[in-house]
Parts: sequence; C-alpha cells; structure tokens
Amino acid sequence: MIKRKGFVFALLVVMLIASSVAMAQGPMMPRGPRAQAEPGAGLLRLKDYLGLTDQQVSDMKALIKKHRDAAVPLVEEMKAKREVLRAALDGAEPNATTVGQLVIAERGLGKQLRALNEKLRADLLAILTQEQKDKLLMHGPIAGPRARRGGR
Repeated sequence: MIKRKGFVFALLVVMLIASSVAMAQGPMMPRGPRAQAEPGAGLLRLKDYLGLTDQQVSDMKALIKKHRDAAVPLVEEMKAKREVLRAALDGAEPNATTVGQLVIAERGLGKQLRALNEKLRADLLAILTQEQKDKLLMHGPIAGPRARRGGR
C-alpha cells in the first residue's frame, strides 16, 4: 500500500516537473484539444481538487522552480553524454574504455536526477496537510481504479 502511494505521488511529481520544464523551454506549436491551456494549469487543477491555499501553491511553485533550475542542467548534460555515447558506439571500432566511462557518467547523472526528484517529492509532500495527502493518494484523479478499490 505504501509503495502504491509512493508511486502515485511520484507520478504527480513527474507530471508537475514535466509541465514546469516544458514551461521553461518556451512556447511550442499548439497540439490537440489542450493546446490553449495556460502554463501551470496542472497546478491550478490540483489546487482546486485538493483545496490548496494560495500559500501552498506559491510554495510549490518555488520548489518546482528550484528543482527545475537544478535538474535542467543535469538533463542537458545527460543528453550530451548520450550523444557522445552514440557517436562512440557508431564508430568503426568502439573503445570499450570510453564507452564504459560514458555509461558510468550518464548513470551517475541519472542518480543525481533521481535524488533531486525524491527531494522534490518529499518537499512537496511536506507542504500538504494530512487530509490533502490522503485525498491525493487514495482518491485523486491519478490514483486510478485500483487505488479507489482499496489498493488491489
């Protein structure tokens, strides 16, 4: 049950992070029915659903911005390492040492990113009241039918 709650909350965090990173990257070509949605609309829906206070929303935005500022350089570095790794593997005779070093470096960056995500998750969770946590994890729109039936 606790693992399921953690998964659901982690999914929420990923959604919030993805929307904040997308906002940081600037406007994109509109696609689909949600093309006209405002930036941060997911947080506003969460505010309405959980009954978040303006202070909670403000605190969450600050945490997400801080996380994004730390995560974006890591993600960009991971992309760069991945490109170098692809190039190394596509060579006529890939150097095992170089490939190994690149894989290890990329894995290290992934660990750093996961640690940042866990910190954000814990910090966001700390902002919520127990009632809000329960509603989000047990009855939230992202919990799915299994969670609503008691976690089976």
